[in-house]
Amino acid sequence: MLLGEAGAKAKGEHRVGHRGPLILSRHRAAWVTVFRSMGRVLAGAKLQEASLLSPSPANHRFTTVLGAAQLCYLVMILLLVWMKDPLTIGGLDAYPADYLFVAAAVLWLVALVRGETSVRWHRGYWIIALYFAAMSLSALHSSFPQRSAFKLLTQVYLLALPILTFNLIRTLPDFVRLVRWWMTATAGVAFLGVATLLLFPFFGANSALSWPLHHFGTLPPGAYPRLELTFSFPAMLANYLTVSVALLLIAVRLGWLNSSIGVVLGAGILLSALFALTPGFGGLLFVLGAWFWYRKHDESPLLARVALIAAGAMPIVGVLLASATPILHRTAPFLIHIAGLPVPLAPSVRLLAWIEATQNFFASPIIGRGIGIDAVRVVYEQANLCSGICVTDAHYTFLNFAVQTGSVGLGALLLTIGFVACHIPRPPSRSETDAIVFGLAIAWLSGFALQGLVGSFEDARHLWILFGLILSASALPRSKLEVPTSDRSA
Repeated sequence: MLLGEAGAKAKGEHRVGHRGPLILSRHRAAWVTVFRSMGRVLAGAKLQEASLLSPSPANHRFTTVLGAAQLCYLVMILLLVWMKDPLTIGGLDAYPADYLFVAAAVLWLVALVRGETSVRWHRGYWIIALYFAAMSLSALHSSFPQRSAFKLLTQVYLLALPILTFNLIRTLPDFVRLVRWWMTATAGVAFLGVATLLLFPFFGANSALSWPLHHFGTLPPGAYPRLELTFSFPAMLANYLTVSVALLLIAVRLGWLNSSIGVVLGAGILLSALFALTPGFGGLLFVLGAWFWYRKHDESPLLARVALIAAGAMPIVGVLLASATPILHRTAPFLIHIAGLPVPLAPSVRLLAWIEATQNFFASPIIGRGIGIDAVRVVYEQANLCSGICVTDAHYTFLNFAVQTGSVGLGALLLTIGFVACHIPRPPSRSETDAIVFGLAIAWLSGFALQGLVGSFEDARHLWILFGLILSASALPRSKLEVPTSDRSA
């Protein structure tokens, strides 16, 4: 229930120039359209006729215990975007979505006892079990048993997310409803992001806008915004929006969301993710490129192949950009000289963390130092920060997990990634089910594995919910979900 470490954020100060007349009005109509439509979503109205849906989500009533569990679950989906001001217990953070999960899980168990529902089985549970077993082995041999035991309890919550998702999201109408609630939350985040960008030239960071902004980190300080919005840091914002882009593409493709609204919402998502100014943005570009390849594989095979290659290169570019900083900080143990550059670069805090994490992994390569134990302790100082910081996360999913759980845990993590990769359907495909599974799978692989090259997302709630959605989508009956011959655009 409690994940992530609490940490203070130093807010950067920078000068702000003046721009011309207020330009909010030109975007007002588009965003009003988006939120009116999203309001109809929450009311249960159809945004557009989805093919072969029965019954319609508009007819759903949360009048049973199971319905109450589903309602709590959907509210949890809405609240996933809120990662500010957590309640810290045992050094770990709890957010509003965590409490809604507890309510949804308890109500589902009551519905199970009352005979309103049943337990569904999926072979993906074996992957979850192996993943948990690897962490349990690490906890048993931890150098700090109490801390590892507490962290292991939080992983029970984390791994219960996909199981609850699979048992509550059983039908296509369930899936459509969830995507609409998710898009509603995303629309709020995107609106806040665009509004912050539009208002920043007039008010700057030393105003109420400091709340959705993040400090520059290893970026050069200046009069520009870096967004974190409702999240605790920019990388998690970009990670969540990567999943949202995939769900948006699915929704527009299958007619669950009007394409005009999808374009406006997509633009807001891209702007917000871009100004998170994180190397994880390459993962979002990967999703767009992979989806283009999937959709245009038959029509334009060469162009589709080029898009896929370019998409695959984006995360690599992100890793290179994340490795160095032009700011020569005092804690840099060495400098990086690149031919053609007039000045040297300093290793970024990520690179320093990667180096120390690799050393720590080889110090205990089999079962690791214990789940929940700091992967690194890197002291980092930079001029644009108020003071030095101590980084305890490896900023690399594979290394972060490997230091804590060793080769055993790393093997379980790679097996989980392979399981999702094996669900990716190959084009050509005219099944709606395949389109759903493909979009979900590339989003999960991008968020967990590719963005995991520059950040640690193994504890991201939305990614484990997405894992459960992959299980649910793979169990949908394909025979009822054939796409008409006239291809929809998206």
